[in-house]
Formats: sequence, structure tokens, C-alpha cells
Amino acid sequence: MKYICQAIPILLLISSINLAAQPQHKINFTNKPYYKHHVGVKLGYSFSQAFEVGIGYGLEKRKDRYPVPWMPEWVAGATLGGEIYRYANTTRVAPKLSVEFHKGFLGGRLSVVNYHLGTQQNDTRLIPEVGLSFSGFAQVFYGRSIPVTSLDESLQYLPKNRISLAINLALVKIKTSKIHDNHK
Repeated sequence: MKYICQAIPILLLISSINLAAQPQHKINFTNKPYYKHHVGVKLGYSFSQAFEVGIGYGLEKRKDRYPVPWMPEWVAGATLGGEIYRYANTTRVAPKLSVEFHKGFLGGRLSVVNYHLGTQQNDTRLIPEVGLSFSGFAQVFYGRSIPVTSLDESLQYLPKNRISLAINLALVKIKTSKIHDNHK
């Protein structure tokens, strides 16, 4: 009798967990992966006193239930644009090419920027960044500005560390049909 009294709470706990795990209503989710393609604009600000504007292409892999319906499994993309900055009391635009990858709340970006300093002088920078991402829509990244060219003047106007805030606004979204993914 002693063992039965001890087993009853354990059995009740197991049965309540089992009942809670049962679906409350039937939804026909196939949970097969599919891709979404995006074409849109990127808007951002870097605390190295530069605004970012660009046109980008993004690809995201989704499942109906990963881990919630609105969150993609991963997002990758490329952006062609520029950074608008001030140098020698003039506003300039530096061409910028970026590739980025986001998974859940983490993301990273690698950029190449060519800053124009004056007559026949360019300062090209490689900028790796990592940080927090909201599924590729909005991100806060920390990065290092690594000079590719060796100009003494370049180190005076651009800080090596940078914090960037950016949002990606999809203008066109195209969903492909579901795909077969054998290695879930």
C-alpha cells in the first residue's frame, strides 16, 4: 500500500504531462521547408558617423513551425549600396558591398567599403560584424574596420570599432513551392 501511495502522484504527473502535450486543435502543418526570396532596401546608421543605404537580395529558409511560424530557420543576403559620411567638411558617398547571414537572434555581416578621401585617394576597408539580429529584419552589430589600403590619413577620420543599427525592408517577397529536405 505504501508503494501505491507513492506511485499515484508520479502517475498523475506523467498523465498530466502527456495530456498537456496533446494538440488542442488540429492544424494541417506539413512542416516541410520552403524558401522565400526578398528584394528590398537596407537603412542603417553606424556610430562611426555614417548612414547606410542599399538595395539588397535576401533568401530565407522557412518551415511552417520553426520554432514559431513567423521566424525563419535562417536568412542570408547581399546588399549593394553606400555609406553617406562627412569628410573635410563635405558630404560623401562611399560604395559598399555586404553579405550577411542570420539565424534566429544572431547574425553576422562582412562588408567592403571604399571611402574617397580626396584627389586620387581612396581608403578601402574590410568590415566584419557580428551581433544581435531579429531574423534578419533588424540588427545591432559590433564590427572592426580593417584598412586594406595603407594611408596615414585614413586612420584619423574612421574609428576602428563600430556599432551599427540597421533594418531590412522587403519590398518584394516571392515564396517558392515546398522543397524536399532529407537532412532535417
